[in-house]
Amino acid sequence: MDAFWPTFQRRKPEPPDFAEDAARKKSVRMKIPETVVLPLQDAPDDPFEVFVNAGDRVKSGQRIGIMGKAPEHIAVHASISGEVTEVKPMLHPLGHHASSVVISSDGEEGKADMKPFSEAGLSDVFEFFREMGIPLDYSSINSVSTLLINVTEFDPYISSKERIILEEGEKFTEGLKVFLKASGAKKAVIVIEKKQTSLNSALKDTCRKIPEAEIHEVDRPYPDTIQELIRQKVLFENKDVKKDSGADTTMVMEPGIAVAVYNAYFLGIPFTQQLVTVAGSGIQTQQTMWVKCGTPLLQIILQSGGNVSSLGRVTLGGTLIGIPQHSLEVPLIKKARGLFVAVALVFDEHRRSRFYQRSPCVRCGKCVDVCPACIIPNMVADFIENRRFDETEELGIFSCLECGLCYYVCPSQIPLVELIKLGKVKLKGSAGLLTLNSYRTLSS
Repeated sequence: MDAFWPTFQRRKPEPPDFAEDAARKKSVRMKIPETVVLPLQDAPDDPFEVFVNAGDRVKSGQRIGIMGKAPEHIAVHASISGEVTEVKPMLHPLGHHASSVVISSDGEEGKADMKPFSEAGLSDVFEFFREMGIPLDYSSINSVSTLLINVTEFDPYISSKERIILEEGEKFTEGLKVFLKASGAKKAVIVIEKKQTSLNSALKDTCRKIPEAEIHEVDRPYPDTIQELIRQKVLFENKDVKKDSGADTTMVMEPGIAVAVYNAYFLGIPFTQQLVTVAGSGIQTQQTMWVKCGTPLLQIILQSGGNVSSLGRVTLGGTLIGIPQHSLEVPLIKKARGLFVAVALVFDEHRRSRFYQRSPCVRCGKCVDVCPACIIPNMVADFIENRRFDETEELGIFSCLECGLCYYVCPSQIPLVELIKLGKVKLKGSAGLLTLNSYRTLSS
């Protein structure tokens, strides 16, 4: 079950927006989790360092390790205070095992000594942001000419971008101002969907305070995985822009990162929590929630009123471009802005409606009609299932934006996106996945 009505009952090629109700409600704060699992890797072969051992006592905000290799690294901090119980490979939401630090809470809010940039003793502000654990594309940060802040919400259940601007507008503005000054970027373009009228006043206030900022309205939302398309649609840039080191670049940033920049720069608070939308039929009430990084998904679901015995599909990131999870013990990782939880169909297979069963492709062409990359998803998926991987490259498999629209419109319930992702992994490994790269904290 994908949480949508069967295709024969749908009237539009894109899902309806279910996030409006949650966007109007104030966010809540999750209680301190019993344990957190903090990965030190985003991929199995990533280098890392760990600075704690099992049995050590740590405080919230304490530096416990680094992802990557210095100086190309990003710090990892304890998101709760308590005792380190394990340092070992743990299951990661991206589908592999990653070296991780497990911390058991002491029920308190003991905080490490944290200093803002003015007191940190570092001359490079971006080195400071690395030490604060802020996920940025540090490889191109010194040549950024234009900053794109994508405020649109592509997934119909996610509303965390809208809430963070409405609730943390001042921090968003000041954090954006700090980043522009530090990077030397000449312009900031805030991409907003026309129907997001509730954000107009807040963003106009931002533009009044920041002369370099401007609002760009678009007719439809864009997922963060298709950064090149956002650049072209908004800035009319050529995809094949020069790659030489002196070329100016455009960087896409989420509004939550601007807030994290403010917290680090002015308050000395590292990136240890984030705003997440928890939605779906498997919980009692859809809401946006401040959650400590590394909190296991099970604890988030239970606090949201979820009944674990009836759960079916759980995806980190939403229904369309989210990553399906096969274990609820995996942790919430940085940049994950949503958790979708759906109930399972309790009927036996022979009693289940055929509209919720996978069936052979009927060659209806709906997936081709909605594909923004202009490929033929059903043909690509068919070649993948027949292990003809090399031929899928000729059909444009790496042009796939992993937006999930083909799966949404498919009357045969074929997992087109998951099959295409499998093909990308078979051809180029995890480096070929846009969804994975959008979650990675360090650029490759």
